[in-house]
Amino acid sequence: MRGNRSGAPQQQAGRFSAAGVPKFNVMDFYTTGMSFYDLAKGRIQPHVNSTNLHHLYNPGWSRNGKWIVSTVHAGMGVDHGILLIEARGTNIINLRIPGCRPCLSPDGKQIAWGAGDHEIAVAPINLDADRPSVGERRLRIKDRTNKIYHVDWSPDSRFLSFSRGPDGEGDLSKPGTFQAACEIVGVHAAGWNICAVPADRQGSLDLNNPSETDFLMLTTNGLSNKEPAWFRARR
Repeated sequence: MRGNRSGAPQQQAGRFSAAGVPKFNVMDFYTTGMSFYDLAKGRIQPHVNSTNLHHLYNPGWSRNGKWIVSTVHAGMGVDHGILLIEARGTNIINLRIPGCRPCLSPDGKQIAWGAGDHEIAVAPINLDADRPSVGERRLRIKDRTNKIYHVDWSPDSRFLSFSRGPDGEGDLSKPGTFQAACEIVGVHAAGWNICAVPADRQGSLDLNNPSETDFLMLTTNGLSNKEPAWFRARR
């Protein structure tokens, strides 16, 4: 799981879910519990509600450190959904938005997620409220030809990057790969690349007919490029 990139810097902690089976598996519902790794103390501490957390993937901190957003698949009484989990408590909120792989903006005001295999959605969210909820979708990025997944915000919340490529189930002739849907990390995905779009636009963006100012290919070699991550360069 990804560590703490943009949220909760005051906690100096990453969070992760452990494997729920003895053998590694790329399937998204094979996790159990949640723990924090304290970077300063070098110590692992279970989430206070860890025994009730399972089948989670793609967790991410909120900027204020109060919440962890995550997808749940076939667990915790939810078939497939996106949850807010109280970081230091037991509250769990079903955001009731379809899809998976949510990502909270570094400015703490928005959420982006995969609303389906061919759509990424962006909407406002108030993470300082007692019970945060998601507002109306203000941006819908669509691609009727390719799958689009793994959305991530730039550190200044101005851009969105994501993975894009054709459907498939991987190429087992490649070393260290698995047979599953191409969007899953650990599955070789020929023809997949990383793209970016401005996050400040409104309405719909059709990736099959974009303008030069709406869409940028960050990679073009199609060598199974997936799950982009941003970082701030030191100057």
